[in-house]
Amino acid sequence: MMRAAILSVTCILGLGVCQNLRHLGMTVRQVHVDGARLLPASVLDEITGSALGRPMSADTRDELRGRFEAHWLVERAEIRRQWPRSIIVRLTERRVMARCAGQPPVVIDESGVSWTHEGIPAMLPMLQGWTQQDSDAWRPAIQAMECLATAPQMWAGSIVEAPPRNRSIHVVCPNEGIRLRLPCPPDEGLIHRVAYLPTVIADVRARGGKAALVDLRWVNQIVVAEAAE
Repeated sequence: MMRAAILSVTCILGLGVCQNLRHLGMTVRQVHVDGARLLPASVLDEITGSALGRPMSADTRDELRGRFEAHWLVERAEIRRQWPRSIIVRLTERRVMARCAGQPPVVIDESGVSWTHEGIPAMLPMLQGWTQQDSDAWRPAIQAMECLATAPQMWAGSIVEAPPRNRSIHVVCPNEGIRLRLPCPPDEGLIHRVAYLPTVIADVRARGGKAALVDLRWVNQIVVAEAAE
């Protein structure tokens, strides 16, 4: 009897603590998102904003996960609570690598699989001349562009000119004002040469030069052609 009474009092006290915590403002104050590479800022603001001021509960976290995973660019969303009033979101986005002009617009993943969708991020590289019938010929180019994605300032908004025919592709990088030549299909070392590319361009600029064409087709070197004065 005494044990039952103690248990009853404990439950009542526990309920009271939960209610008091809620009255004390135990609601979501911040939502931190990691892994958002392509998801538009407006979408991030809308989804994370929907959780602000809500109770720090499992229901709120489940609803947040559902809203993220409902977006076509999100493959998986992992949600955890960070004491006292923050939620941490870790996103795994779909491996979307390029886009093509047309109606409706087309987006292509790293395997060369394409599908149509509205709201395709403008930062995705544009494949000029891509057609569904020619998609197999473009697959090595998609693999090369996946290596280029490790240098976001080169990759974002770039334009791949014409289908690859001669084991290389030409890429225009408007953000940096340069053109690239990439091996197609990519060799194992391309990703490392791409990682070193910003340093090479910075060195050219430090000398007062301007890189016009950067050739990354060679295994052990990066060839830079500077613009004429």
